[in-house]
Amino acid sequence: GPYKGAPFGLSIVVPAEAGPFNLGSVITRAAITIDPHTAQATIASDPLLTFLQGIPLDVRSVNVIVDREGFIFNPTNCQPSSVAGTITSTQGASAAPSSRFQAANCAALPFKPKFTVSTQGRTSKVGGASLDVKVGSGPGQANIAKTLVTLPKQLPSRLTTIQQACPEATFAANPATCPAGSNVGSAKAVVVNFARSAKEAEETAGLARAQGAEAILVQADVGDDDGCGRIVKAAEVFGRVDALFNNAGITKFAPNHADLNAVSAEDFLHLYRVNVVGAFQMTRAARALLEAAPSPSAIVNVSSIAAAIGIGSSVPYAASKGALTTMTLSLARALAPKIRVNAICPGFMDTPWFGKAVVGAALEQLRGHVIATTPLKVASSAEDIAGAAVFLASPAARHVTGETLMADAGMHLGFSSLSMR
Repeated sequence: GPYKGAPFGLSIVVPAEAGPFNLGSVITRAAITIDPHTAQATIASDPLLTFLQGIPLDVRSVNVIVDREGFIFNPTNCQPSSVAGTITSTQGASAAPSSRFQAANCAALPFKPKFTVSTQGRTSKVGGASLDVKVGSGPGQANIAKTLVTLPKQLPSRLTTIQQACPEATFAANPATCPAGSNVGSAKAVVVNFARSAKEAEETAGLARAQGAEAILVQADVGDDDGCGRIVKAAEVFGRVDALFNNAGITKFAPNHADLNAVSAEDFLHLYRVNVVGAFQMTRAARALLEAAPSPSAIVNVSSIAAAIGIGSSVPYAASKGALTTMTLSLARALAPKIRVNAICPGFMDTPWFGKAVVGAALEQLRGHVIATTPLKVASSAEDIAGAAVFLASPAARHVTGETLMADAGMHLGFSSLSMR
């Protein structure tokens, strides 16, 4: 393994004998460095022992034998070469022994090198574009002394995409306004996180793939900082994040807010861990990739009407969503101008989430009450709210940050306090 900063190490084992006495073995470590241009190996050993078990040691000879099969292969040339070394004594004297060697029949070796070139680029400035050139020869062939690769100084101006390239300022302001000829294709990808609903997460990924997007599934708890790191790690392959949706949320069902004994301090901490801290930790973990986007990226925090008017499944839930809305304002100021941060506040959501606590006739009664009392006379589904969330993440909202969008079919109009907006 590596030794003293060198990529390779060597253990030299020498038997120590004094007349009829066998004193065991002396082990000396050495560092091996390889010149990347000439392949010359340099071995530097630690000082040899001068005393062993109180008996002085004399070095009579130093022999270097290279007999490992395949140690030298594919000679670059058949010119005379040598193995040279420097031996320094404890008194400062030194000697420079050397041994000549010469490879034979170089001209008879086959020479069929392989040359490959590949290039790749990212859709953002992170990592830029790369050009990889590989030249190599197979075992038993003559080696390569030098390689000269000449690249064109510029791309041909006749390329349509060069002639109609989108100016950087235009792309940064709004990519949708770039010339049509500058578009060489599109790439879409989503990372879907889930805590327990694996089946539903796979269905979501399937819908994304049906639209031509690449979809990656990650199972992680956003209340755990390491879990947030795993989610973002899955997105690193794309080089950037254009939009982060902090949608994870949990609750404690205690709809009678007057019953203060229905919830505990642990309930508050449990909800805040996911609903507030989780959104913060995801933002912190994804910040670098969000800032790598070519135009301001977006964070959409899924809050609730409960944040604005204090209703909802429980007091801890309303308080946690209020904290998320306030944090949206703080982060919008802190992360500008590279990242926009907004919140969306749905009302009643007609999803299986409510069915976990309200079942059967009670759920039907709740749904009917919402339809009767909501100005738009609907019980909103996830699909009804998705468009508003996507709007906040899209270039159409490029001048919107620090905003709270009520997407509740008008439910908030039946309440007086809207101070949290």
